Amino acid sequence: FEGVQTLSIYSYNFQIDHLWKIQKLSTNRLKTGLGFMVDLTCFERRNPAFGNNSYGLDFLSTLFLSARSAYSIDRNSAKNVKLWFIRYHLKPVQRDVRLQASVSALNSSYRNGFNHLRGGAYPGTTLITDYELKAHSGYRLSTNLAFTRHLQNGNGVRLAYIWDVNSNPGPFEKLEVAQHTIQFTFLFRANN
Repeated sequence: FEGVQTLSIYSYNFQIDHLWKIQKLSTNRLKTGLGFMVDLTCFERRNPAFGNNSYGLDFLSTLFLSARSAYSIDRNSAKNVKLWFIRYHLKPVQRDVRLQASVSALNSSYRNGFNHLRGGAYPGTTLITDYELKAHSGYRLSTNLAFTRHLQNGNGVRLAYIWDVNSNPGPFEKLEVAQHTIQFTFLFRANN
């Protein structure tokens, strides 16, 4: 199609979190923890239709305060079930559902002051010309709802829905991003 342009956005993300178990809010089936999460994200944007503003990089870092609850829905013994005329033999299994909510304590950005220029406005300038570090800019919220099935060998599989929203203010360079992610993860036991 003539005149049709495409916008491509790539997101690169690194996260690490640490939570401490809260004994007073935990039982045999329910485990609750409080702690922190650090998230480093880079958004790369490409749109040839924007001419000298066709390429953009946004670096965002966030320190979150986090809370997580995990509820165990294990089947501890084998069970026989009959559904209409079909009989099922259900083996013992370890499963849990968890919800983590995180709110930003410190949201920082390293972004340009106005527009993104591939190679800069003049020969010899760099890609990140006129970038500014804002140590505390805007807010960020993140939630993670996950179902995990643990295997007998200690490994597991996890299916998760992640919602993340980030708002960085500015008169010209305002950035607001919301992400909805479906994540499938293989979990491997790293110790004996």
